[in-house]
Amino acid sequence: MRASCASTPLYEVPSRMTLTFEQFAPVTAEEVERLIGNAPCKTCQLDPVPTWLVKEMGALISPFLSLLFNKSLTSGCFPTQFKRAVVYVHCLRRRGC
Repeated sequence: MRASCASTPLYEVPSRMTLTFEQFAPVTAEEVERLIGNAPCKTCQLDPVPTWLVKEMGALISPFLSLLFNKSLTSGCFPTQFKRAVVYVHCLRRRGC
């Protein structure tokens, strides 16, 4: 697979300025607390805090999180440490392969 793609030219990703929201409804601490409470009890290897603890402390952390979300949307700045993800690829075999 790699050998067949080796001669493919690299795709140059065009750069663009980060846009900010001109108008949006700020999220409230109450909305964040409700979303935390309704979230499934799943974890990811990138989660620094266990889900059960976040849910238990939802009322305490929701004002901070709502402030973080609203500032991020108004400034157009998203913390670099939140831009990581774990992606799992599921390959499905076709019949006759």
